[in-house]
Parts: sequence; C-alpha cells; structure tokens
Amino acid sequence: MKERCPICGAESELEFLPYEIPHFGEALFFTAVCPSCGFRSADLMLLAGEGESGE
Repeated sequence: MKERCPICGAESELEFLPYEIPHFGEALFFTAVCPSCGFRSADLMLLAGEGESGE
C-alpha cells in the first residue's frame, strides 16, 4: 500500500503482516519505509486476545 511520508512527503511503502503471538492471539504488524529520506516506522496492533472473539 502506498502512502505519503510524514517527513518529506514522498511516496512511501506501507506493509501489513498478520502474525500469531502465543498467549496473546492474532496481531497485525505495520511497517512503513520511505525510499526518499529513509524514514522508517513500525507498529504492532493486537486484534484479539487468546479466547476472545474480537467483537
């Protein structure tokens, strides 16, 4: 997915990676990298804990 870099405004790449974390459940790992200025960002979002429905 493409987005604008918050530092230089150039087009950067945003990637999502689903991940399963033992004892925590499903998660989504986000990474953003700007090829223009080198800005990098990463975040992890828990989608639902183990045994939760996610609703």
